[in-house]
Amino acid sequence: MRLSRSFLLSLLLTAPFVLLGLLQWLSGYNWARLGIFPRSLLGAVGILTAPLVHGDWLHLVSNLFPLLILCTATFLFYPRESRSVLVVAYFGTGIGVWLLARPSYHIGVSGQVYALASFLFFSGIFRRNRASLMIALGVGVLYGGMLQGIFPQVEQLNVSWESHLLGALVGAFLAWHYRNMAVPLLIMPRYHDPVLFDIEEGYRPLRNKRMRYIFIPRTKQRQ
Repeated sequence: MRLSRSFLLSLLLTAPFVLLGLLQWLSGYNWARLGIFPRSLLGAVGILTAPLVHGDWLHLVSNLFPLLILCTATFLFYPRESRSVLVVAYFGTGIGVWLLARPSYHIGVSGQVYALASFLFFSGIFRRNRASLMIALGVGVLYGGMLQGIFPQVEQLNVSWESHLLGALVGAFLAWHYRNMAVPLLIMPRYHDPVLFDIEEGYRPLRNKRMRYIFIPRTKQRQ
């Protein structure tokens, strides 16, 4: 249930990117001026709008699938921190680009993708528990190739490596800030007996735990 809910929430969050991309394609105009232009008053509007604007469909799709997967993982594994992590990743990356990036229009949601990947990876490094380390390992295997994106590429001068680098720094800061947050516990049935599922320690029976029961009397069947 949590997996399906996390995936549904991620779909709802990524839907505006598809709708704006379709609207941009139908209008035939270049919306790059809605991006972030560093240290410009008008360019500050891009802190809100730049992640929604992409150069073409290839640019959009290459960002959309990692965003969907990383959002789902954030909702699923870190539900308590997920809302604040997503908000800070969105606006914190944009503010950093506006303050520090080179004077050019920066568009796309890739900075936020780097922020989420960095948060999931460094959460395992800072928390050092089994579950978080496994999540960090999975992110490292799937998205380890993103590491080169935080450096300027001579053959890709139009790529905003500053967004990637600043997004990764924002994600690492969020992982450090929430490093002491407790791992959530789930109550789920197993073999018709209630058990406590801790993603760090696995299944533990509740028979020796104190529980509060609510007894509902059965109603008599009508003859």
